[in-house]
Order: sequence, then structure tokens, then C-alpha cells
Amino acid sequence: MTRHPNRPIDQRIAKAIIEEATERAVRGGPHECLLWPDRIDGSGYGVTGWGGARAHRLAYAAAYEDPGPLLVRHLKCDNPPCFDYLHLAVGTDADNMADKVAAGRSRPRRTMTEQAVAEAARLVNGGMTTADAAALLGVPQSTLSRSASHLFDPHVTVGRHERKVSDEDVLAARLDYTNGRATLQQIAKRLNVSWPSAQNLVLGRTYAHVGNAHLGPPVVIPKTLKVCSAKGCTRPAVANDLCHPHYDRVRLSGDAHADKPLRKRLNEDLVREIRLLRREGYSQREIAERIGMSTGTVENVVAGRTWAHVDG
Repeated sequence: MTRHPNRPIDQRIAKAIIEEATERAVRGGPHECLLWPDRIDGSGYGVTGWGGARAHRLAYAAAYEDPGPLLVRHLKCDNPPCFDYLHLAVGTDADNMADKVAAGRSRPRRTMTEQAVAEAARLVNGGMTTADAAALLGVPQSTLSRSASHLFDPHVTVGRHERKVSDEDVLAARLDYTNGRATLQQIAKRLNVSWPSAQNLVLGRTYAHVGNAHLGPPVVIPKTLKVCSAKGCTRPAVANDLCHPHYDRVRLSGDAHADKPLRKRLNEDLVREIRLLRREGYSQREIAERIGMSTGTVENVVAGRTWAHVDG
């Protein structure tokens, strides 16, 4: 779970994390940046183990103070994985956007000429959709709507798109739902609309003119439980038509009828191995499969909820 970016930062925790990472980090780049040695997120920023907080934010808090609601910017180097506190400064959203523009990382918003805006309004007021008009003029639909919407004739543009669902489809959906013949998910799939849209039309929030809206509690259609396909087993199937025990046997040995694998018993050496594998970057699921234990057991060991007396 990722912490809120403005959560108060304990300076002692930040210093401990940054000092340990600094010992493993290397410098590089034209500004001799201190590069984060651990996980990097999709935007290129270093991610710490303190609830997923970004490294450069903790580095600023460790060196100066908690930035609070302000953003921490790479003012000197514009290098996301850098956590050198000398390269950092705090600022507002506007300061951050100005940094992006100065660094060439922000594309200017597209605009339309007055002639193109007038032509877009003429096309849309003549009955063309904004998507078709944008494609004809060679601009994004959002750009056309933003630039020309003040010229659209509301009497023409409102309701210019044909309904996706006919009145007959709505009536059939309401009857099927009320009588328990279809769920909202099934209706949404059948009508090619989203689940919230299906719920709204069934409850009469939309298509109120059709009538027969569902007024009672949500209809629950009981699911037919599948039985495990292993010979002689009557337990419910949970994955690949197999129950939990037979699925685990197939996953571990390839045979649903193989002897049940012996469960390992935790000991201090195994606890240290689990925690070492976690520090090396293995996921808890990978560790569980590797040592033949449940993910819950591994999670408790890693978090220190069990075997807390074992160091290392």
C-alpha cells in the first residue's frame, strides 16, 4: 500500500533509509547524480520500502525538513532517480510545471485557427459528431471541443448521437433482471454498455420513459458450483476445474492424484532464508512456491508477526 505523498515524514526514519541507500548508490550523469540503487517506478523515480514513498522526497526530509504539502523538485539535474539532497528543492505545482516546460518535457497545448474553429462549428451544427469533425479537420477531438464548443448550437448538438440501446432492449433488460433471468453484468455484456450504465437503465435512472423499471432489491442469481474433476473428489472446484488440494498437487508435481506433499516445518534457518530472499527482491508468492509453504506463512515471517525473535 502506497502512503499518501503528503503524509508527515519522520526525519529519523528518512535518515536511516537514505544513509543505508547512499552506501550502495553510485554517481552518474552530467551532474554526478546520486542514483537510487533499489526499485524504480514507471516514472523513473526511486521508490523506498517506507510504504512506497519516493526516494528524493525522503532525501529532502532527511537533509532539511518534512516538505509537507509541497512538491520536491529536481531543480539542478532534472533526473528522476537522483536522490542527492543538493539537487533538490521544494515548490508548488506551478513551479513543477515550469520546470517541465523549461526542460522540454511538457508539450504545448494544441490550438486551432479561427478559420478551423468556425469550420468545426459549422460541421457540428450541421449534425456531424465532434469525433467525425475532428477526424475531418485532423485535430484531436478534445482540442476541437475545447476550442469550438462555445459556438455549438445546443438545439442541434444535444442528443445528436444515436442511442446505443433501443427502448425495446431496455424493456427486455428490465424484465430479465426483475425475473432473475440475467444479472447486471450479463445485461451490460449483452447491450455492450458499462456495468454502471446497465444499472442505471435497469433502475430507471435513464430511459425513464420506457417504464417497468426495477424497484425491488438487487436480484441475486445463485451460481452453480462446479465439482472437482479429480476422480472420486466431491469438493467444489476453484481453479482449472480442481479443488484446492488437487490443484496444489498438479502445480507441484503435475499429477492431481500424487501423494500430498509433506508440509515443511518452520525453523530458524528457514526463517532467515525467507527474509533473505525477500530482501533480494523475490515476491512473497515466489518465496512460498520455492520453499513449499503458504503465502500467508511467508507474509507473517517477513512482517515479523511470527518468529520475531530470529534476527537477520
